[in-house]
Amino acid sequence: LSDDTTLADDLTTQCGTRAYMSPEIIAGTPYEGAPADIWSAGVVLFILLAGFPPFQIATRQDWWFRACATQQYEAFWAAHSRTAVFSPMATDLLTRIFDVNPTTRLTLAEIWQHPWLHEPILSEAAMTNELLARKEKVTLEKLRAQKAKEDKSAAATTSFNPFDRNTHRSIHTLPSTSLETTTSHDAMFFPAVQSCGIPAYTTLRCFASTAADLLQRLHETFDKVGLRYTWTDALASHVPGNDVKAKVHVATAASGRVDVALLVTEAPGGLFLVEVRRRAGDLFAFRQVFDLVSADLSDVLAEDVAPPAKVLAPAPTGGDDEEAEELISDEALMI
Repeated sequence: LSDDTTLADDLTTQCGTRAYMSPEIIAGTPYEGAPADIWSAGVVLFILLAGFPPFQIATRQDWWFRACATQQYEAFWAAHSRTAVFSPMATDLLTRIFDVNPTTRLTLAEIWQHPWLHEPILSEAAMTNELLARKEKVTLEKLRAQKAKEDKSAAATTSFNPFDRNTHRSIHTLPSTSLETTTSHDAMFFPAVQSCGIPAYTTLRCFASTAADLLQRLHETFDKVGLRYTWTDALASHVPGNDVKAKVHVATAASGRVDVALLVTEAPGGLFLVEVRRRAGDLFAFRQVFDLVSADLSDVLAEDVAPPAKVLAPAPTGGDDEEAEELISDEALMI
């Protein structure tokens, strides 16, 4: 065996994550282990203080590392101080660690003697308060992001598409005058409120003596459920057999105001169709109003072809014949 049993102190193996490697390791030159470890520990300390790395990789192509390599530490710290806070002692310690020359880089013994390691530390109460404040900040950021996502989804839902409006205009009248045809098309045109929540076309089927009686019942419903609203009849002189309309401006605490249009249309079999349409305002507030109104009308809703337990009685004849403001037609809304 050879008498030469000495081994070189310099290393040549590249190991670890490149973002934490010292420049001499990335350069592929033989290096000492201790100074290289000091550099990697400095990168870890920087991340703990700032929340992000000091540079992507220790090469000249990286601006942050190039500032350290050319000893432009003032520019290095001025750029990083825009997004993080470093104490003067921490800045001094990291500056001496990020020395590209491993022979002049701080040693472990010198780090233990550095003033930054002997500064007063946070008390347990102060650290708890700091963590709680950061947690609250993160929670608020998540809530803001969720609110922005919901607003974006609501805006996409309420955007007007004239092609969709034209597709579903058949809800005003039934496709046939026979009671049998009405029953066969129930699932297609008039989903039940109780089974699917809010109907797709915001249309209710009710039993009543006249359209005017049903519109009056709707007016009473808005009073009964405690909504703050302004009611305007679109047709003051109600003639039996004709459509009757009304506009309602409902004030909501959360979303301001929602404008609702009501249209009562007579259908075969003693049925009347109540179309509840959102003309303006928040979509979710409109749905809340629709739920309240439909729940109060449960005693006159037509779940099947059999008459309900209660049928609205005819309203007394007479009243103001002055013609009120007519609702904006569907064709005008589409222009």
